[in-house]
Amino acid sequence: MSHIPGLAPKVLLAAADQDFDQFFALLAEYKPIELVGALATTAYSLAVELYGTPERAREVFAAMALAADVDAALTSAEGSPS
Repeated sequence: MSHIPGLAPKVLLAAADQDFDQFFALLAEYKPIELVGALATTAYSLAVELYGTPERAREVFAAMALAADVDAALTSAEGSPS
């Protein structure tokens, strides 16, 4: 993953401010992998700070991923014919 200093905070600030012009300008300026890399690295660093250890941060991310899978399954089941 490439590291572009300040990219993740710019993207997160644009999202928080709901500044879609800035958000889409950043999307147009950088490659998707650069954006994903910057956001993933920042999210991981923040999670380690918040939860105290890399292991705990991973557990939280795993729980969030599982919750998303369960939500998708429930949503799919609600839309399927009985």
